[in-house]
Amino acid sequence: MTDIVELNEANMQALASYLQKTLDPATRHEAEGFLSRLQQSQNFGQLVLLLIATKSFDVNIRFAASLLFKNFVRRNWMNDEDGGSNISAADREAIKSKIVDLMTITEAKIQLQLSDAVTQIADSDFPQKWQGLIP
Repeated sequence: MTDIVELNEANMQALASYLQKTLDPATRHEAEGFLSRLQQSQNFGQLVLLLIATKSFDVNIRFAASLLFKNFVRRNWMNDEDGGSNISAADREAIKSKIVDLMTITEAKIQLQLSDAVTQIADSDFPQKWQGLIP
């Protein structure tokens, strides 16, 4: 990871804008390229979860963010046979500390996507690395 994306309103707005652009065939390729590069940044997963949790964003943008997050986890949580990851340990812990609570307060279609991500994370980390999943 080379960059650190700050968890702030401006970055959430930029992320939402690029998610919106993925819905338009004329701008989809550019937006997907940007989002692909952004995924290499530290705090990316946390930024996406923050956007999903922010009810002032349109539900369709938040749903697109949940799809992006699910695919980000699927591709990066455990990306090799040795159990390595493209996601920093700090990001992994922050994501695990937020995702279950977020799942309980979002719309059903977003819950489904987050549930898939939780399953991916749990398959990799539970119980040894995610003891707080089940109280």
